Amino acid sequence: MKDVYVPKVLIVDDIAKFRVMTQEMEGGGYNIIGQISFLGKFDNENYDMRQNKILLDNRIIDINTLKDMADRSEFDYIIFLNPVEQMTWIPYLSQFVLHPDRIISADFFFQNVKNNFHSLNNVNILYQILKNKNINSLLDIDLFFANNSVYVKPNFAASIVIEGIAAERDYVYPIFSNTFNKFYKSLIECRFRHYDAILLTDERIFENLALKILELMNMTENFIIFIRSPLNINDIMNAPTILKNFQSLEVIPCVNGKWILLKRNKSEDFAMYVVTHKKFSIPDMPKDYKIIHAGRKLNDDLGYIGDDSGQSISELNPYLNEMTAIYWIWKNTSHNYVGLSHYRRFFSNKDTYSNEILPENMITSQQAIELLQKYDILLVNPFSFICDWYSYSGSFDLSMTRISMAITEMMIERFQPEYLDTFYYHRNNRSLYRCHMLITRKYIFDSYCEWFFSFMLPAEKEFRKMMDIKPPNRAMGYISEHMLSVWLMKNDLRIKELNIMENLNL
Repeated sequence: MKDVYVPKVLIVDDIAKFRVMTQEMEGGGYNIIGQISFLGKFDNENYDMRQNKILLDNRIIDINTLKDMADRSEFDYIIFLNPVEQMTWIPYLSQFVLHPDRIISADFFFQNVKNNFHSLNNVNILYQILKNKNINSLLDIDLFFANNSVYVKPNFAASIVIEGIAAERDYVYPIFSNTFNKFYKSLIECRFRHYDAILLTDERIFENLALKILELMNMTENFIIFIRSPLNINDIMNAPTILKNFQSLEVIPCVNGKWILLKRNKSEDFAMYVVTHKKFSIPDMPKDYKIIHAGRKLNDDLGYIGDDSGQSISELNPYLNEMTAIYWIWKNTSHNYVGLSHYRRFFSNKDTYSNEILPENMITSQQAIELLQKYDILLVNPFSFICDWYSYSGSFDLSMTRISMAITEMMIERFQPEYLDTFYYHRNNRSLYRCHMLITRKYIFDSYCEWFFSFMLPAEKEFRKMMDIKPPNRAMGYISEHMLSVWLMKNDLRIKELNIMENLNL
């Protein structure tokens, strides 16, 4: 079933005239619940609405009946065709029946009420929620602030970073740049971002709301959702998605509905994998550091975790270097955060490079997770070449490097063609993020791996087929090291560069 917000309205005095005034709204139109008229003589000074009757279609009701209908959300708005008449009745209706945000003119209705319920009072409540919950970054999926004509943040919320999804069809006036720090054309563009909270306000049937929450869970620990009154809150709490992944639900009443605050089960499952091909000893490494033996299938067991169990490509290690360990981590682990170091290179929590490896200076899980609240990925400071890397072979034969590069280019064109221009640009560059050393959330790590292995496994196979090299040649592994930089250039991630400790004599 399609998600469409269809406002339920009561029309004052003349339904026929209302239909003539407008064409059907974009986003699903409207549902006329009935026509009402206020009976009795109006006296501005002595008028008591409680003593007068209301004509609803062909039956007479009192003010309490109308209020009960409003409380049960049998209608969203009372619409006046005459704005002057609207202003006359607002004080009386808002005193006894419903919030003034629900008493509107026809002109306002057709201009502003589109995909979700419009209420400036709900905006103010939301801002207080953001302040009280210490929300410093928010993704507004449904452009709630723009739909409610919020042009500028209040002073107390000025530091909150609000970003929104505005498709090309959604024209957003420039004034909204005072409220929104950034707009994305689609969710794909910000899928690697992490926010203190995500805001969902459009009308969604329950099943689609659960699916949307599931889709966005990697991006936040908190959801703020506007639910119109008829939806049963217990249905949300008892849904498998909610029961499994969320630890609390808070309900805050607002106009014609509720703000629902969902808080995820917080997990800080962190693992730093230290890749090695030989035995080494560094006492007192942090507890979350795990040594992984790359290429164990072809070598003696060193007593570490191996890359040859479960789904693995351990036998390709002579060609792809540490990428066989990365493949194993991708396919066989489910940490929330994951990092990669080398037996002789480690991330440092100090501000300077060191050629001495000291366990007490290794970045800890707590330090890494804290940084990942502000950044999407942690990397080593980039390595610079004296020339472009297309002309630099390192310890490899230059002809082998260029052959492996040509094969990689061919496979990128075949499997990831949208990255080809980025590959060309980086090929003539003089820097890279080396050694595949990184720390990030696991779903970002997985996305990179899915991209990388889609073309690199076919490329490595083609390289061996063409060259028939014995002993194995690591030229493809050398090319692989550059692919992280290619991927990063195409994806909008907030990067934090860190120093390393390395001892090349190990």
